[in-house]
Amino acid sequence: RLFRWWWWTCEDAVWEQVFILASSVVGIGNGKGKGKQRDDETKDAAARLLLCLVHDRTRDGIYNVLTNSDPSFRSKAKPRFESIRNVAQTPKFIPVVGQTMSSLLETATSSHLPLQLSSLEVIAILASDILPERIIPTVLPGIVSTSTRIAVGEATQNQLTTKGWVKGELVAAALRVLEVSVIRAIGDSVCISGGLVKSVTTLEDLKELVTERSVENQPVPENFKPYETMRSPSWLR
Repeated sequence: RLFRWWWWTCEDAVWEQVFILASSVVGIGNGKGKGKQRDDETKDAAARLLLCLVHDRTRDGIYNVLTNSDPSFRSKAKPRFESIRNVAQTPKFIPVVGQTMSSLLETATSSHLPLQLSSLEVIAILASDILPERIIPTVLPGIVSTSTRIAVGEATQNQLTTKGWVKGELVAAALRVLEVSVIRAIGDSVCISGGLVKSVTTLEDLKELVTERSVENQPVPENFKPYETMRSPSWLR
């Protein structure tokens, strides 16, 4: 509850440290020493704190109460969220976000429904609003694998089990994660902009489809990071 208010004014360094704290609680799982296993209720609380930290206040949700009641906050919501996203996308912090995503994919397979739902909700926001476009293809395989297993009832406590009934809200959350991740990773717009798919709007465009245009040998951008994925025709196939 504190960060619902603090989100608007806290310094970047404070936001970073609270994110790291919440992420570490969600990710602890070796059961020994300082890394003692946390119970699901504690991890759920940490996941909900992460949700509060990354939620876009211009969108619907329990965290945009102020934007609904006070026009002055509504005008501040977008620039504030963009500022936080810039912090999350800095080279030094992207690995933290990536590790957080990995931890959440694990807790999303918990047998504790609230933890599953909060984990999936944070994953959806990280995939749709936080992670840079060139990183989404890197995390897409893990997201698709976990989300589909959850939706069909095969994922419980990181073990494949027999298929069973799955609560509708859990299926909806898993499908939402799939939706935002697949669209950002291999959607028409991103593939067209990368030259992997040709946009066809006229008869002339149809004629051009027979002309091969290879982008396999595109030079790697100077600012390309090791954890990013370069989109190419072979990658898309």
